[in-house]
Amino acid sequence: MAVTRTQAWEGAHGAEPTGITINLGSGTSRFLVMVLVRERGTNFTPSTWTYGGQAYSYGGESYLDSTPDLIIKYAIWDEYQINEADDHEMLYADDISTGGKLGYYYATYANCRQVEPTIDTDSTASGTYVDLNTSTADARSAIIGVAIDVSANREPFNVDGLTERIDYGGNPGDEQMSYTVADGLGVVDGTTRIANDGIASQMVGLGIVLEGFELNADRTAPKGVGRGINRGIT
Repeated sequence: MAVTRTQAWEGAHGAEPTGITINLGSGTSRFLVMVLVRERGTNFTPSTWTYGGQAYSYGGESYLDSTPDLIIKYAIWDEYQINEADDHEMLYADDISTGGKLGYYYATYANCRQVEPTIDTDSTASGTYVDLNTSTADARSAIIGVAIDVSANREPFNVDGLTERIDYGGNPGDEQMSYTVADGLGVVDGTTRIANDGIASQMVGLGIVLEGFELNADRTAPKGVGRGINRGIT
């Protein structure tokens, strides 16, 4: 059974995802996926990142230490954590003031194997693309690709067979960054390349592969799977 996205990507630029109500998608064997994109002088550490009072099941980052730093953080809640949630409120806090050069976006995927998604990261201090290893994807999988460019002028992006869901940059008044969030269901591509408009720049990328189920597979998660196993975000 193939992964399906049951709630469209949504979110906001210029805000942190705290005190918001999550529009959760329907289905079973779900993952709630949230990404946070940011440009600032140094990295940062979230002290709170919960959905309905539940810590994320999997999380991490893609980070380019440059001037300025480019940062993508991600957090994923599995079906167990989703069902344990007290409500649909997302709470978030970190060690810096909000600022403007950030955005958060999220979506729900169903029919996901309740195992840790495959993650890959890439960055360049002077290049036109990032290459993300998505070789574990097959026709039952979903690929999520995220990228940030240090310049707002480097949009539009080419997302290599995925469909762009979030596109920021390229307009007068945009802050000094551009970014994209894209996904593809049933895309089989060993490497997912996210490219800017062809002019060398600083870029950072994140790739996530969500696995689907084999036909007639048992979709019952093993006892104890997904009980708030946090992969520390630094």
